[in-house]
Amino acid sequence: MEEFMSRPNFVPPVTGGARSRPFANRHDETGYFPSRGRSGSFKRRRTDDDMTEVNDFYDLNMRYPPLVMPEKPATDIVSIQSLLVNATEIGNEIKKKVNDESRSEDWKLLARMQIALCDVIAAVVEKGVIPINNGQENAQKLIAKNIATAAAASKEQEDRQAAAEASGETKLREALERADKESVLFDADLGPDPIMNKKGLLAAFTAGMKKRAEEQAEKNEKNPREAVRIAGDAIECINELEFLGMSSKKFENRFDKEDPKNGTFCTMPIKVTFEDRTDRINFERTLQSELKLRAVMSLPKNIRQESKVFGDAIRARYPSDIVIVRPDVRNLTLTALRKKHGEKGWITCKEKYEIPRGILLQGYRVVRNIVLPPLVSVSSQGAEGGLEAASGEGERTLTEDDMDQ
Repeated sequence: MEEFMSRPNFVPPVTGGARSRPFANRHDETGYFPSRGRSGSFKRRRTDDDMTEVNDFYDLNMRYPPLVMPEKPATDIVSIQSLLVNATEIGNEIKKKVNDESRSEDWKLLARMQIALCDVIAAVVEKGVIPINNGQENAQKLIAKNIATAAAASKEQEDRQAAAEASGETKLREALERADKESVLFDADLGPDPIMNKKGLLAAFTAGMKKRAEEQAEKNEKNPREAVRIAGDAIECINELEFLGMSSKKFENRFDKEDPKNGTFCTMPIKVTFEDRTDRINFERTLQSELKLRAVMSLPKNIRQESKVFGDAIRARYPSDIVIVRPDVRNLTLTALRKKHGEKGWITCKEKYEIPRGILLQGYRVVRNIVLPPLVSVSSQGAEGGLEAASGEGERTLTEDDMDQ
């Protein structure tokens, strides 16, 4: 040992003592024996798995099921009625002996008290316990009936919803509700040259709206600054804006080949989405009145095509009127409105077209011809005149302000 200690590189080992933890090696300056954070015990620590096995074996965690007492009935009517029968029998026996002369007065007084107690028990049971029990039974029956009714109603609602989804009604209603917040803008000025870059189109759209507002204000002898402010306010109502196409193209009026605006600017359809239906209507009215631009409700292709077919049928019936067709989101129908040229009020037609529930399902074939109800004769008590359209009854005149409401 002395030989080892005399060596210059000798490092004494870590030694233990009477205490339950190891001593620090104060002779180690080389760093070969760093102090370790150990606990006071030299035994192997129990691992989590070991503790789990011990707990499961001895049930140290005391994972007992909760003590749930059985529910007691509010009134045990059978026991109470049995008690009443016994009390009545005892009372009758006492009544037979209460008039016995051989009994003392104290005994008779006690007997009368017992009879009174029996009468009280009978009165409480007959006037209180039995009606309460009957009421509880009725209440339980009513609750059970309500639960059964609610379950049946829920099942019926689920069946209706499943049938609606199978028939396409749910998809149609969702599409119309979404379309009620969307509008497609046509003939917007997007600059003199075609553009395909979306950022460039957005800048051209804003500049074109400002230019159109100033031109219409100058044409109508209005304040250009106020017109620009109104146009900007309408644009602020837009939540999303989507350009429908790869790039803008030169404007061409398909109905008027001699239109002086043909080829003077580029345009493309623009779909705009709003927070709600009111913002869409205000936007369309502002564009129509201040900028003379056309914006219509965005509808799925099949609905749009059948709406055109229905509108053509109405125009054939009223060839001298202007006709527009609007979808009824709530009733899932198409409604036509008409008016004479130069008039301000619109007349709602009685003819309605029920939108097929599966119109948005795959494989649906669009209707190419819609036959309107035939003309019916008006009774002699009505207005004089030969034939009137079936839609004439109940017509309602709308102004420009409430036409979209």
